[in-house]
Amino acid sequence: MEALKGLYGEQKQFAEDVVNHAVDLKFLNTTGPKFLDRSKVYRSDLSDFRNTVLPRDFSRSFRENPETTIISDSLNSMNGRYSRLRQDSSQYLHRLEELLSFHQTYNQTSDVVNNWLPGAEKTVETLLNEPIAVEPGQVQQQIDKLETLRDDVLLHLKDVENVKESGQELSDAQPETKPVVGRNVDTTVHRYDNLQGQITHRLSALQQALAQTASVQENLDMLLHWLDEAERNVHKMVKGTLIAIQREPLVENMQEQKAIMSDIVQHKPTITSVTQSANELIETSEPTKAQQVQKKLDSIVDRYGNISTVTTNHGEYLDHLAQKLGNFEDMVEKLEDWLLPAVERLESKQLGQMEPAELERVLQDYKKQVDAHGANLNQVQQLGEELLKDPRAKDTSHVSAVLNNVNANWKAVEEAHAKRSRQLEEMLSSLKKYGAIRKDVVYWLENTEQRLDQMSKEPLNQNAIQVLYKELRPLQKDIDDHQPQISDNERSGKTVDQLRFSIGHSIQIVTHQPSTDLKEHPTQQLKRPGSPQFQESLEFFGETPIQREVADVSSRYENLKRRVNSDLADLSLTEQWMENVDAAVSSQDWTTSSEARLQQLKPKSNDIPTLVKEIENFRSIHEEVRSRQPDITSVVTGSEQFNRTNRERLPEKQKDSLSGRSTTLKKDYDRIYNLSDQWLNEAVDQLNQLKEDEDARLSYEQQLHLRLSQLQELLDWLAKVEQSLASQSPMSEKAPQYNSSTAVTRCLEDIQQLIEQFQHRLSQGDQRKFTDGQAELQTRYEKVHATSFSRLKRLASGIEELHKMEQDILEFTDWMRSADGQLSNSEKNVGQDLHTLLSQREKHVQFEDDVKDQKGDLRFIRKAITTFTDTSKEHREELATFRNSLPRQTSRGFVDTKEENILPGKLADMASDFDKLKTRSVSYHTLLAELIDRHQRFQDCASSTATWLGQAEDHLHELREEPISSNTDTIIRQIEKVKSFHQDVVSHASNVEDVKSAAVELIQTQPSVRAPTQQTTDTVVSRYKALEAGVNDLLEALKEALAKSQGVHENLDMLLKWLDTAEKEQYRLEKGTVIPTKREPVKEQSEQNKMLEDDIMNNQPTIEAVRQTALQLIQSTPAKESEAVKSKLETVNRRYSTLSSSASKHGQDLQTLK
Repeated sequence: MEALKGLYGEQKQFAEDVVNHAVDLKFLNTTGPKFLDRSKVYRSDLSDFRNTVLPRDFSRSFRENPETTIISDSLNSMNGRYSRLRQDSSQYLHRLEELLSFHQTYNQTSDVVNNWLPGAEKTVETLLNEPIAVEPGQVQQQIDKLETLRDDVLLHLKDVENVKESGQELSDAQPETKPVVGRNVDTTVHRYDNLQGQITHRLSALQQALAQTASVQENLDMLLHWLDEAERNVHKMVKGTLIAIQREPLVENMQEQKAIMSDIVQHKPTITSVTQSANELIETSEPTKAQQVQKKLDSIVDRYGNISTVTTNHGEYLDHLAQKLGNFEDMVEKLEDWLLPAVERLESKQLGQMEPAELERVLQDYKKQVDAHGANLNQVQQLGEELLKDPRAKDTSHVSAVLNNVNANWKAVEEAHAKRSRQLEEMLSSLKKYGAIRKDVVYWLENTEQRLDQMSKEPLNQNAIQVLYKELRPLQKDIDDHQPQISDNERSGKTVDQLRFSIGHSIQIVTHQPSTDLKEHPTQQLKRPGSPQFQESLEFFGETPIQREVADVSSRYENLKRRVNSDLADLSLTEQWMENVDAAVSSQDWTTSSEARLQQLKPKSNDIPTLVKEIENFRSIHEEVRSRQPDITSVVTGSEQFNRTNRERLPEKQKDSLSGRSTTLKKDYDRIYNLSDQWLNEAVDQLNQLKEDEDARLSYEQQLHLRLSQLQELLDWLAKVEQSLASQSPMSEKAPQYNSSTAVTRCLEDIQQLIEQFQHRLSQGDQRKFTDGQAELQTRYEKVHATSFSRLKRLASGIEELHKMEQDILEFTDWMRSADGQLSNSEKNVGQDLHTLLSQREKHVQFEDDVKDQKGDLRFIRKAITTFTDTSKEHREELATFRNSLPRQTSRGFVDTKEENILPGKLADMASDFDKLKTRSVSYHTLLAELIDRHQRFQDCASSTATWLGQAEDHLHELREEPISSNTDTIIRQIEKVKSFHQDVVSHASNVEDVKSAAVELIQTQPSVRAPTQQTTDTVVSRYKALEAGVNDLLEALKEALAKSQGVHENLDMLLKWLDTAEKEQYRLEKGTVIPTKREPVKEQSEQNKMLEDDIMNNQPTIEAVRQTALQLIQSTPAKESEAVKSKLETVNRRYSTLSSSASKHGQDLQTLK
């Protein structure tokens, strides 16, 4: 069940996910056709563009690829796959729903019966265990109780039938559950039948007992009264009950019959017994009285036989009718297992996706299936008519509704098959007509396209043009004449698609429901389980193959018309094109010769006087190039204008040729025009640059010498400063701070300005000197400046931190000395009573808080020392690093002083002393807590036990003060009071043990308190033992008095009754109680066993006294009269001995477990 629920939840989520994706598919189905429509428009626009814009020869040679069906096929595939996925998902979800429903129904019906059965079985067991009463009234009460239970059992017959039916449905729906379900159903039915059998057997016995306890006349009157009631019930069952041919009403009728029949069968033994008694009475009575009895007896026998026969016949009729109805519904379900899927498929739109040949084969196959299942329909109708004509059935609406629904489903199959057959016939006829028309049109298109392709497309003279005119004009007329055939092809193709579209639509008007599912509204058409209904239809109505074929034919026809018309307009452009080409060729020749002259006269000298002469010669050719610009522009503009005007008519090859010549002319002229300007400007610029370079060379040499001298002076000064910083000792002297940043900065800026100003004149060696010297000066100065400043700052901070640390260390040392003395004093003076210990713990809590506070001070001191030590190490490392950065000959003579470890040593000593103090504090706190716990537990146990002992001693004194009575009943009441008090004393033995245990634990923890603790414990134990002994003595005295006050028989009966109670208690303690291996349950069991042992010992004087008295009685009475006393006495002695040994052994076993 849980697995099914999990699968159902997962599948439901998956089905919802599938349904949610319907929006995506709907979007694709909407955008896909739009894209295909736009694709057609794009292909048309592209064709128009090729025919109107591109050259004619391109259009002639271009062959467009056939239109693909990738998008249409993909959309059709996605729709088909989604439809199948959605259908499969819905069917699987419905399958899980059905299985879950079957499981829930089975579990619910089983729970109803299984929840009721244990209570009913227990009730029956209780009633069966009751002894059959002796009084007639009590027997009748027992019969009434059992008959009420029998009626309740019969009322649950419907529930048992529901279990069988739901189990069968579940097994049929999920065969793998059949073994388990069948076993559970069989068990339930067996328990129910067994319950009925027990009730029937018990009622028979009670009826027989009732008959035996009453007189013959009473029995006869009772049976006559019962027969009156039974005949009324039988008449109401046979004549007054409406028999409906439907499962649930029939089950209710069968329940009623079984209840009446059970009552009749249960009175059979009574009838037999009364008949036998009445016959005996008739033989011994007077004739008049005998005749009256015989008359009543005959009436009873006849009426009983009549109602028994009528009830049996009615039950057989109901069983036969229920079996007949079940056969009828099974036959209907078997027929509709084929019928409903068949009508659903014939009415569905899936048939429209089949090819005509496949569709024809499917329809023929369904025709054969309809003929084959006709016999099953006749059997269903025949059996249904038999049920309708049953003379005793008053309500046959269910059978009528089932028959009507079956006939309606059968008629739907026949009508759907006939309609699909007509649609197929019409589509085949239209396909044949369309095929013939298409064949003729395609043949003519292929021949015409071949003729057009074979014509010459490049006329080279006027004669060729005229020949081409004579070929194209007849072809144009032939194309126009075939327009009607193209229209017929479009109309026939459209007719075929319309017929296929009609087959692709569902013809279902109503949803067909299984006939056996009809309940209250049989004529209403409901949703049929197993046929998933989608919320909306998702279909892609893309372009069909017929539509593509028709569109292809129309496109080819329009393409032919367009090609012929365009070819006739291409023959008048050749002459104009040749004139433009000649003008472009002439201008191109002048451009080529002028470019060669420019190359020859280009200025190239690096000498100032020679360069001036070359510039003057180049200016003449430069002026000639500029004067030809209007002529060249006219030729280029004329060619471009001709191409633009005739771009839609001019062949691509001619247009490219003229465009290429004009473009080449324009590009070549622009190149020599630009070259002449560029070369003249470059020569003038070169002349000016030569003059500027001569003036700058002299200024550069003066600046170079000055900056090198300044750089060397500053480097020498830095060497002296580094020597001074390196000679300092670590953390002892105050480092000097040098402030010469102005001179260094000025020198660096002057060098940088020199490099930037004369970068192109500096040699690599000079530039390297300045760059290296500049970097060295800046690096060394920054290092010296930073080192001196940071060293001074670190030394001042270290001195300040050192003064603070010395003060903190002194304060912490003083506190440690005081805390150590305080803790030592507390450890020596540990209290020996609870009040002192609680006071000491409260004071120590304050001491621990002070320790925790001082832990923060120690952490602060540790952090300060660590920081100071790290700072010192950093200073030494920085000083060593600075020395190592200097030249080796400078740093070789320096020697560091050895570093002292004073502060870390002090810190380690303080931390060690503090940890020891904290450990002692924790140990002292733990000791106080343990001692307080032990003292508190011992005080609580001793106090509560002493209080109870005082009350118990007073109560014992009151019991002793009460005189022992001579009356037996009074003595028994006194004994019960003492026993109750004795049980209370025994139950407090665990309290005394707790006092002893608490005392031992306290002494082990604190041996110094042994004497007072042991004294208190001994006092409690001695008082408890004295109390226990006093109770036992009082109880023995009372039992001896009781024994003397009772007779021998009474004493023996009393002792046997006491033995019964004691043996039950001993059996419960030894056999009927599970003893966990834990201290408290074992202690409780031991206390109960001790109470039993004390009770046994307390009864020993009584037994001994009774034994002496009984022996005296046996000796003084005859043997026959004394046999009963002797037997009771032996039984008492034997059972007492066995009970005493068993209780003693069980007590020893419990002591071992302790």
